[in-house]
Amino acid sequence: MSSNSSLTMSANPAQPASQDEYLFVYGTLLRKLNLACFRFLTPVAEYVCEAQVRGELWDLGSYPGLCLNEQANLVKGELFKLTNNSNWQTLDEYEDYQPSDPANSLYLRVATPIVCEHSTITSAWVYHYQGSLQLAKAISSGDYYSYRRKLAVAKHTKLR
Repeated sequence: MSSNSSLTMSANPAQPASQDEYLFVYGTLLRKLNLACFRFLTPVAEYVCEAQVRGELWDLGSYPGLCLNEQANLVKGELFKLTNNSNWQTLDEYEDYQPSDPANSLYLRVATPIVCEHSTITSAWVYHYQGSLQLAKAISSGDYYSYRRKLAVAKHTKLR
């Protein structure tokens, strides 16, 4: 697997975010997209608030990838609290993260700083993309929800 770049955040994939386990989502698991895959998240996590992390967001085709980078712009997403810490195995499989073989995983689960306007939570787990960016398109707004809406409008306009 070719790596896009080294992880530039001072985050640690081996350390939990806090006593409670939080997950920052930025793509197909966004609640407001209401995709079928979000229904996969609802039994294992509770929505907390909208949140942001520093990084670069990429369109990889049918899903996005987030490359954490503390020098980059903010990426918008949502914060969830896991209802049971044993749910990580299910989420890790969904995100193609293998804790026993991180070098061959498409994503790494990394504890990283977050910005959450209506909460005192300061860190959460994030799935950091470590695959190739050769065919990826940058999502400069850092907002996958708005990006998908613009694509849908453009596609609908073309069909007319």
